[in-house]
Amino acid sequence: MLGRKQRRLAISLDDLRQINPKMLNHIIYTPAESIKIFEEVLTNIVRGLAEMTKLNNFQYRIAFCGNFGINHITPRGLSCDLLN
Repeated sequence: MLGRKQRRLAISLDDLRQINPKMLNHIIYTPAESIKIFEEVLTNIVRGLAEMTKLNNFQYRIAFCGNFGINHITPRGLSCDLLN
């Protein structure tokens, strides 16, 4: 991610399902809390690397890809009650 000068880390839910199913369930059932935690950890890791490699202090984000199960939504199925 950093080598390609990207600021968004994609996390595969399918891979996570095999590695740590409990963490996947936490992400699926409490996505807002999970995203905040993942982004804080990612930012701390990048800041630690920034001190060694002089990386710019950008805001880093995460993205989830893969099978969302019952939480799958398409833009067409998105309604105002799903937006924050």
